[in-house]
Amino acid sequence: MPVFFKEEGIVCFSGKGYRTNTHAHFALELAFATTGYINISGSSQDYNKIKAAIISPNTLHSFDCSDGACFIFFIDPTSKMGEYLSEYYNLPGKDIVALDESEVLRFKNGGDFSLPDCVNCKNREITDRIYHCTNLIEKHISEETLTIRTLSKELFISESRLAHLFKEEMGISIQQYILWKKMETAFKRYVNGYSLTDCAHFSGFSDSSHLNKTFRKMFGIHPSFANKK
Repeated sequence: MPVFFKEEGIVCFSGKGYRTNTHAHFALELAFATTGYINISGSSQDYNKIKAAIISPNTLHSFDCSDGACFIFFIDPTSKMGEYLSEYYNLPGKDIVALDESEVLRFKNGGDFSLPDCVNCKNREITDRIYHCTNLIEKHISEETLTIRTLSKELFISESRLAHLFKEEMGISIQQYILWKKMETAFKRYVNGYSLTDCAHFSGFSDSSHLNKTFRKMFGIHPSFANKK
């Protein structure tokens, strides 16, 4: 299942036979069936034989496109595109939204799928302190010791205050944000041919086993499946 990156904060999967165990992840998920159908089981409802869906962050679900092929975007919900899609589909309070054929055509371009131009999407307004915090996370992402404690010391603010401000301004916890950035960093390196062990250490995981466990919990599959050609 080849992986590529459209832009910062967006990971794309495409391929055949994608099937997961029950899992949840920080990313907003936008999925399309290129052949066959998608079946999604949520905690309160199942969606069978649909062509596309959008799944809210932190939603427990399993995904099945084993009899066809699919194209999936995993989108950082704090990015411009993530906020645009969340607002457009009025996602707060909804776990999964099945998309009808007219909505599918919105994203279809010459038989493939692409996200809309986000030039006019609104930028999240955050304070200089939280902006500095996100930059520090990017700078220290390879460090296993990257925690809210180390960040709070560099920002000269208490851990509780930093956690509160980050959640208030970014909409998610700082721990979730750090984990997603670590996973994104590891994935970028993995699809460029590096071993899982190298990717784990480069992204601040203790070892490849830790990376595998986190990946399975987040995406419901082993990372090697996502790198199949």
